[in-house]
Amino acid sequence: MKGYYSRRQIKVIQRRPAKENEKEMAGEVEEETFLANAYFKVQSSPELREAEFQQEYTLEMHKRLYRAIRHIQVKQEMYLGVAERT
Repeated sequence: MKGYYSRRQIKVIQRRPAKENEKEMAGEVEEETFLANAYFKVQSSPELREAEFQQEYTLEMHKRLYRAIRHIQVKQEMYLGVAERT
């Protein structure tokens, strides 16, 4: 399965409420930028290209949606050529 993903460095912006009381009350946010390594599929499938595009992937989305075991299972099934189960 080598070559299935490529690793790239991306810019990540962390946003959090401003710490000063007046700024926090006004709804202002502070931003901090980091560089992070991320993995991307080298070649996408038609199904992936047709899927909904997420402009932003938030921590809340990750906590709600990501299932590590299912992620590994899907990769194994793809590698073994097993049809998707529902």
